Amino acid sequence: MNEEKRSLSRTEIFSGCLVIFVGIFYLMSLVGPFFQAKEAVSRTLFTIQQAKMLLYVLLYLGGGMLLLGFRKPGWVITTASLMNIVCITFYFVVGLLQTGLNIYQLIPFLFLTLAIMALYFMFRKEVRINQRVNNLDYLFTVVIYLVLLFITARL
Repeated sequence: MNEEKRSLSRTEIFSGCLVIFVGIFYLMSLVGPFFQAKEAVSRTLFTIQQAKMLLYVLLYLGGGMLLLGFRKPGWVITTASLMNIVCITFYFVVGLLQTGLNIYQLIPFLFLTLAIMALYFMFRKEVRINQRVNNLDYLFTVVIYLVLLFITARL
């Protein structure tokens, strides 16, 4: 308990809140169909896609809250989550580019820009010093990101 109280910068708060926002969005899309189901049988089915969404929800919400709670594991989980969010959003934007553009398709471009900004903010020197990030933390971040990338691509 010798860890001193550090204050978060605006960039850390932005990155943490963005990951929490994505986690809440995934949570709403996960539990929404359960409330709309008419039959009790359809409420109990839990597919692999829903399990993947639940993993994302737990990781995104946990990482964002840990980051806002001044913890180094929060930096690791939030950074890996942001890399995964950028990857998923980039894949979605490329798919939109193939279908043509209209005004409503600019929203994913805006979200991609925000996610890239948040990822950039996590790697700024001030944030890394404030969170006391070392080489082992980078390794854990890459491992978590590769696991998330495997889950995203395979399931």
